[in-house]
Amino acid sequence: MADDPLKLKKLESFLDKGGSPQALPIKDESEIVGWSPHTSVKKNVQDGMANLSLGPTAEEGLETKSKKKGKLPRKSNSTSQAGEGASNDAKELSKAERKALFEKERAAKGGNLPKKEKLSKAERRALQEKQRAAKEATKKEGGEKKACDSLAGNKSGQSQGSRNQKEDAANKTSSSGTERKRRGSVDNMGDVSAGVEASAEQDEQSDSNVVELFAHLPQFVPASQVSILAKKAPIHPAIHALGLKYAMGSIRGSNGRCIAMLEAFKEFVMDYRTPGDKALSWDLDKRLRPQIQFLIDIRPLSISMGNAIKYVRHVVAKVPPDQPEAEAKEGICDAMDAFIQERIVFAGKAIADYAALKVADGDVILTYGRSEAMSNVVEELLLGCRRQGRRFRVIVADARPDLEGRATVQRLSRAGVPCTYVLLPSLAYVMPEVTKVFLGAAALLSNGAVGARVGTANVAMTAHRMKKPVMICCETYKFCDKVSLDSICSNELGDPEALATTPALKDWGKLPKLKVLNLLFDLTPIEYVSMVITEVGMIPPTSAPVLLREYRKEFEG
Repeated sequence: MADDPLKLKKLESFLDKGGSPQALPIKDESEIVGWSPHTSVKKNVQDGMANLSLGPTAEEGLETKSKKKGKLPRKSNSTSQAGEGASNDAKELSKAERKALFEKERAAKGGNLPKKEKLSKAERRALQEKQRAAKEATKKEGGEKKACDSLAGNKSGQSQGSRNQKEDAANKTSSSGTERKRRGSVDNMGDVSAGVEASAEQDEQSDSNVVELFAHLPQFVPASQVSILAKKAPIHPAIHALGLKYAMGSIRGSNGRCIAMLEAFKEFVMDYRTPGDKALSWDLDKRLRPQIQFLIDIRPLSISMGNAIKYVRHVVAKVPPDQPEAEAKEGICDAMDAFIQERIVFAGKAIADYAALKVADGDVILTYGRSEAMSNVVEELLLGCRRQGRRFRVIVADARPDLEGRATVQRLSRAGVPCTYVLLPSLAYVMPEVTKVFLGAAALLSNGAVGARVGTANVAMTAHRMKKPVMICCETYKFCDKVSLDSICSNELGDPEALATTPALKDWGKLPKLKVLNLLFDLTPIEYVSMVITEVGMIPPTSAPVLLREYRKEFEG
């Protein structure tokens, strides 16, 4: 045991000097304390360690990596000392030599490929233009081929060809960013295909005459050239007749259109029959949607019509499931009658009473055009002032193409009121003698802006410039929670033919550079409005959101 520490010390000193365990002067491995494997497993352990592979050594890995990069690995000290005879092979190649070796290997693998010539900026641009021209030519050849195929496959007769022509015109319009909505009527005694052919010809002529700024709006199409019978869902006769009147322009004004729509809905509801396995509130609302969409396809809905439709659908949804059908339909019709009387008819009379309080003796009142709300206000105002003995004068401003102010002048003159009739360009001439301005409205937005017949904003701005009060007469059912800052995003287009009445513009549709725009509405900013007269009183335009909130509470309650 005394010799054991001496043996261990000899082993440690020998290993520190770099000696190999195989060179130890030890006869038996069991003589080393701490490492004495059993004699039965000694042979197996030695065989397992001999067969164990730990992968390539560091020198072998460096040599493989250097071969991939085209370099020769550096030899370690022991290797360089062992192979001094091959020192020339172990020398590191210079950059030029490595490049030459790489070129030689590449030529041996894939041949000596020529390098791509560098092009100047002008040459690259010319090449791009050439490639672009070739691409456009390919597209053009493909389009011509499709057109030839479609013409070859069209063998359905003259009416079918006219329908394809109309579809091609519609596709051209949609590709240029123009969405078209067809509105109009069909002569029941005539042939429907003739109207479709005329509409296709009109589309081809009007494609180039669309004003790009208003191309997103539904373009006007004359009623006599559009078929409105081909619809997916069946349309009630009352709704169909109403659509024909809308298309031909026999019903105008937001109040008139809204009342006519509600009357048609009443007929639809009375003729409705609930299926045995469905509830009236759910099925009636489902059947009502195609009727509403039909009217939208004929002409875009006004703000007042949209609010009336929301009210009708709300009433339908509130019908109890166990209520008898006849009683439920009667209740829905009574609700629509109440809406007409309270929110439209009585509201107009209340507005006239409030407006009469603002008229004094010797006033000169300016109005623009004619609308249902404004005509009712003027009529009630005249009767009230006559009973009270007040004297005033009215100036009616008007504008083309409808010249609706003529009807207002005729009614006022019959009532014995002194009137002056001027066109819109003469407004600045008569405005100095005006004391008050009364205007109608089609909608009042939540930001206080007023939507009305086109030209209303011009009148309001001129009056504001000359310090004249501008009072807007508007029912509360025309209030809207939307916000708009211009008349471009949301508007409606009228018939351009109504403006082209002179012989020089008779064939304006054939002139590709001439564009005729007939806007129906404009937007008056809040700063040009002094007061809004409603059936609930006189309010500033900034109070529109307050009334909207109160009516929404009543509507939801």
